[in-house]
Amino acid sequence: MPILEKNCKWIFGHQDDVNVKGPNNSTMMSFKDDNFHSLVRESIQNSLDAVDDKNQPVNVSFTLRQFDGMEYPSFFDLYKHIQGCLDKFPVQGEPLYRPMLRYFASSRLNQSINYLKITDSNTKGMEYDKKNDNSGFNRFIAEGVAQDAEGAGGAFGFGKNAFWSLSPISTVFVSSQAKNGEACFAGISKLCTHVVDGELLLPYGKYTSNGEVVLTKKEDIPETFTPKATGTSVFVLGIDSVDEDALIKAVLRNFWMAIYKKQLTVKVEQKVIDSDHLEDLMCHYFDEENPNLDKNYEYNPRVFYEIVRNAEKSVDGYKIIEEPVLMDGKNCVSKLYIHLKNDAQGQVVFMRSQMMTIFTERRKCKGAEGVFVCDSEDGNRFLRELEDYTHSSWSRKNYGARNHTNLIVASRALKAIDTFILDSVAKELQQGAQETEQVAGLDKILTILTPKGVDDESKKDDIVDLENYKDKPNPPKKDKKEKPKTIRQPRQTKAKFDPQGRLRSNSGGRRKVRPIKPGPVKPGSLKGKSIESTDGKMGIYAVPIDVSYRTWSEEDGNGTVWHVVRLFSDKDIDNALVQLYAVDEEGKKMGLNIIDAGEYDVRPGEEFVDSTDFDDSETDSESTTKQVNNAISGVSIQANIPKTIKVRFNSSLKYSLSIDTDKIEDSDED
Repeated sequence: MPILEKNCKWIFGHQDDVNVKGPNNSTMMSFKDDNFHSLVRESIQNSLDAVDDKNQPVNVSFTLRQFDGMEYPSFFDLYKHIQGCLDKFPVQGEPLYRPMLRYFASSRLNQSINYLKITDSNTKGMEYDKKNDNSGFNRFIAEGVAQDAEGAGGAFGFGKNAFWSLSPISTVFVSSQAKNGEACFAGISKLCTHVVDGELLLPYGKYTSNGEVVLTKKEDIPETFTPKATGTSVFVLGIDSVDEDALIKAVLRNFWMAIYKKQLTVKVEQKVIDSDHLEDLMCHYFDEENPNLDKNYEYNPRVFYEIVRNAEKSVDGYKIIEEPVLMDGKNCVSKLYIHLKNDAQGQVVFMRSQMMTIFTERRKCKGAEGVFVCDSEDGNRFLRELEDYTHSSWSRKNYGARNHTNLIVASRALKAIDTFILDSVAKELQQGAQETEQVAGLDKILTILTPKGVDDESKKDDIVDLENYKDKPNPPKKDKKEKPKTIRQPRQTKAKFDPQGRLRSNSGGRRKVRPIKPGPVKPGSLKGKSIESTDGKMGIYAVPIDVSYRTWSEEDGNGTVWHVVRLFSDKDIDNALVQLYAVDEEGKKMGLNIIDAGEYDVRPGEEFVDSTDFDDSETDSESTTKQVNNAISGVSIQANIPKTIKVRFNSSLKYSLSIDTDKIEDSDED
């Protein structure tokens, strides 16, 4: 039997007594025992990053192979280095290195070792530049540096440790051929500081014929591992068997979207996972129901695959919503595929342009579940900066770990993503719902959840409870219910005076000094109260309309504070006027001038006494009322569709808001 290793042997450099590395490597250990999940994510992600022809799928194969001691005699000298780890650390090293020794027999004739070969095609391969530590091949074999491609995966480089951690002997070979035909190979073993023949040796060993870590001539590369075409192959040594079902499920959980979009084809031994077989495989390996498991290695991808497929077919209850989401000052086009379902728990799968599942989490948008994808170039690049080395989260913390200092950029982007999702879901739920007059349950639909790792920078008020709302935070008495909040819509009709009438026909008269408690001055006199009547006077009257509303505050990219009001009605409302008041911590109303309301006209509201005039008063006080520009006119609301209004006050502070519901529109009578 010919020797195929071409004079390669193991070389471990000499170690000083200071920087001794023990058996424990927390980064590598974090990848262990996850049923091929990390291995699949790292290997396929690397291949998708290096796609050559984007009009064709990347191909990745997983196969078991073997070589023996007669072909690669010097390889099995690794045994003495593993034994050296036990000699150096007899207690700490026992659980880690003792099991490794079973892969090495005493006789070369009986030596053999299995390995998992992971090969890709329709990729560019990895280039190697000895003088450039940032070249693709260098980054792959190094520990603790980042992947090469801009916008690519492999954050911090620690992700590549997934290959070594899945190797029972912590040893991996990798070979690659770039598009220019240049080839490279490296064999790396990652152990710990150890002793061989009385010499203290480094943890990292290289399998080489010329002392270099990387071999760059095909004639020097061991026969079995010489690249035959453009692409990359990774050889995870010591894997005796593969649970094919577990590996296939890992592929489906992490890359079903890339497969569905025909960006990826995977082969596990003889089983092909491509767009043609995807539906059958999903049905075979996963149930139809969603167990709402959030972990990437537990969740049910079939549910979300069917959401995307049905949304693209415009099936009832499924929808694709595409909008720009602001990330780092750029509008990044994103898509949300959603399914409206009564018992849905708000689970969302998050992806970027690689179409790999980054993570899945539940948002407080019960009644829907879906898939968020940002596949814009700018968005992909930015979101990569929010990931950790396992590519399983987006967070402000991860952004800071990459030496970014302006962490508010990350917070705002994550909030923008959440707002896009929650607003889209709320709109779709309300369009499809048969709302009652009191809009029951709307608070559950529109509550916002701040994502993990993001500072809560603005107070999010709940939908107003139409039955129990009070201006002050004290809980309402059980035997008393507040009337629904109203705004008023001008309408031409006949009306006559009635002391209990809800129609208004004037603005409340001239300003005057009068005793009054803090709060808005009630508009109009008895003459201004009317009811509709066929024998009444024709005129323009403000007709009350019941609404629900929710408010919150947010900052734009320039740090300017905006207050947002979301109104909801089960009736169409045309040309209404809405009056806004800030509410302090004690529930007192304050009059603030609106200086910007976008497309809406700002006009003076009703006469108002600012509560700050009475902070120290225990009795009624006398004060001159004032009028502020806190009313917005020309507001139209479609039935069962929320209307969102953004306003900016003459203050840089953030407030809770309340809608004043009395006088809205002046009368037009003579």
